[in-house]
Amino acid sequence: MSRIRVDGNTLISPIVYFFAKSWGLLKNRCYLSGIMRRTSIAVTALLLLLSFSSMSMGVLADASAGTPPSDGSSTTIIADEIWADDVVFDGEVTIASGAKLTITSNISVADDAKIVVEDGGVLEMTNSNLTAQNAPTSLKLYAQDGRMQIPLNGQGGEVDISISFFQELTSFAPLVGISGETPEAVNGSEITIDYSSQSGEDNVWIDFTHNPNSIPVITSVAVNWVDDTTVLDAADLVQEGMYYCCAKTWTMEIQEGGIADMNSGSIVGANIIVSGNATADDSVIHMSGPVVVADTGSIAVINSTVNGSMGDEDIIAGWNSEIVWQDSTGTGGFVDHWIVVADEQIINTPLQSAGVLVSGLGWLGLTKQGSTDDSGNFSISMPERIISLQDSSGTMWYEAATVQMVWNGPWGNISTTVPLTPEEYSEINMDLPNLMVNTVSVNQTSVSVNKPVTVTVEVENAGLTSAEGVSLECIRTTGDDAYISPAYPEVSVNAGQVSQVEFTWRGSVEGDYGISCSILQPSDWLGEMSPSVDSEVVTWSALVNAEDGNGMVIALIAAAVIGVVLLGVMAQRGAFSDEDDDESQKEYLEEVEDEEEEGIIEDDVEDEEKTE
Repeated sequence: MSRIRVDGNTLISPIVYFFAKSWGLLKNRCYLSGIMRRTSIAVTALLLLLSFSSMSMGVLADASAGTPPSDGSSTTIIADEIWADDVVFDGEVTIASGAKLTITSNISVADDAKIVVEDGGVLEMTNSNLTAQNAPTSLKLYAQDGRMQIPLNGQGGEVDISISFFQELTSFAPLVGISGETPEAVNGSEITIDYSSQSGEDNVWIDFTHNPNSIPVITSVAVNWVDDTTVLDAADLVQEGMYYCCAKTWTMEIQEGGIADMNSGSIVGANIIVSGNATADDSVIHMSGPVVVADTGSIAVINSTVNGSMGDEDIIAGWNSEIVWQDSTGTGGFVDHWIVVADEQIINTPLQSAGVLVSGLGWLGLTKQGSTDDSGNFSISMPERIISLQDSSGTMWYEAATVQMVWNGPWGNISTTVPLTPEEYSEINMDLPNLMVNTVSVNQTSVSVNKPVTVTVEVENAGLTSAEGVSLECIRTTGDDAYISPAYPEVSVNAGQVSQVEFTWRGSVEGDYGISCSILQPSDWLGEMSPSVDSEVVTWSALVNAEDGNGMVIALIAAAVIGVVLLGVMAQRGAFSDEDDDESQKEYLEEVEDEEEEGIIEDDVEDEEKTE
């Protein structure tokens, strides 16, 4: 609606302007004040009503009437637009940021047509229908048995039911037959079943026994009476255990930040991809499943129906997506309302080269094993790992995977089993020892250089796992190496306990300094270790002070005394040694004489024995 500018800045409609001018003329010609007041009230109310009406019409006028392309071309909507006519849509339409497309009509959608809602764009469907011109008409039998309901209309009599397949089936064909009767194998692209229908019989079920080595596609069913034949698309029949087939013919893409709302409408035969936000309220999504919802997307299905899915689920969503399924109906049977699928998952640990065993992954409870990399990460990646779902009855299921970590480190063989959280980046808190140095103490604080000092270190294990052979690393508080024995003292600490270890330390230079000790970090350990702890300060002094003359004299005298004592000891040891040598020689000569006499006696005895 066009508008008129009044007073240079106010926009009103021509109708409002007409009534305002008329009221001005009337006001000038009225002489009775009572009539004037009553008329003023009435006209004022009328002006307000017309003003509100004008505003409302102005809102509608902001959205211009439009039509989708019908010749395969592409267009971008940059301002609010309304599709109110029943037309054919053939092409690609992009709704740009800040623009809104409102559809209030029935649109026939050609093959390969596409609607894209960009970040900041809005698609609103109200009492409208977007229907594929060539919606799927076939069914496929895959991975399970199924059955199909054939309408008989209560006619009664002999009837031939011909089932047509997309291609010739000669081997690995399914078995087909009337429910409850002996089936027969399909041979060719069609199978005909004879059936004696009872009067008043409305329908009959035909069973399909699948062959795991083939995926047959059922295109149509012909119900042949003596004088009448009805041909039905397979997708139009009531069925169980089958998939709609085989392709969605057009696309609706809601990009991240885009919005799509459908109220009292329907979408048929579309490939729907939601990275933004989508809502279906009191609507139908038919032959468009599974609807794909990306990690960034959200979908709300409220008082609606999602049926005719071409897969095992009506909605497939990423694990960071949001799904609302409220008072709605799905395809049913083996087809779940929705599933959440995990892509690659990274498990982070504080250890490298640690063994990892993940069990219970996905719907099938698969396992994956390996070891962490240099960053302590372990990657889990597998095709369509389902971590949660809602089945056709509304029952929820969640993955219950566990992670077992094994570390064969210097502190012993440590193993931990924890639940795996459903997050793209999951940190594993292993039951590792939590070691810290509590105190470092020395048995004396004033000592000469190179003299031994006993150091006692108290180590606490605040973790849930015991540690064996924990090495300590100690240096001088000045940052220099400390001469300790052993070089890396070891201590074992049980979980939740405190242990002590002692070792000796010799200061190599004069000065005031202590010793600082910490837990020696294992080579596989990537986490932070507890800080080092310092001992009290030790004063290290030289044996002799070179600047003190009296000290030098005393040292020389002491050295002389020690030398004299040593000489006396050595001389005494020499005298004792000479006496010991003489006595030993005497004893040796006596032993020789005794041995010679024993030899003479033995010879005499032998001679006497020979004589006898």
